[in-house]
Amino acid sequence: HDPGLSREWTPEEQAILDELLVKYASDAPVIRYAKIAMKLPEKTVRDVALRCRWMSKKESGKRKKEDHSSSKKSKDKKEKVADSSSKPPVHIAGRPSVPPYSLPALPIDDDEISSKAIGGPTGELLETNAQVLSQISTNLGTMQVSF
Repeated sequence: HDPGLSREWTPEEQAILDELLVKYASDAPVIRYAKIAMKLPEKTVRDVALRCRWMSKKESGKRKKEDHSSSKKSKDKKEKVADSSSKPPVHIAGRPSVPPYSLPALPIDDDEISSKAIGGPTGELLETNAQVLSQISTNLGTMQVSF
């Protein structure tokens, strides 16, 4: 058992999570989880990420169960396999608000969380990473490559 992990979610926390997942759907997952964790005082970014993963697995399990119970005849199964080859994978189709391709990188300071607010060694690492990523972005923009 991990004492830093919140396994219990109240119905209110779940409702907030569901609402904010829709609101921040266009954000990168880590950014989305961080923004949501800021709105849930009793939850960490890790709690939010694990809950989202659990919800995804739960939903995936439901779909598999529904698919299995609805396709009783082997003929239906064969038609379903042929039919599914023309459709996008379930993990993409299940996320209509998120495009199936990579989004452009978000501005570093657009996540509403400053590394100074996080503080400590984690905040320092985040600040260093932000500086390095900014330099990489600048170098790519000017076509400079240095090793």
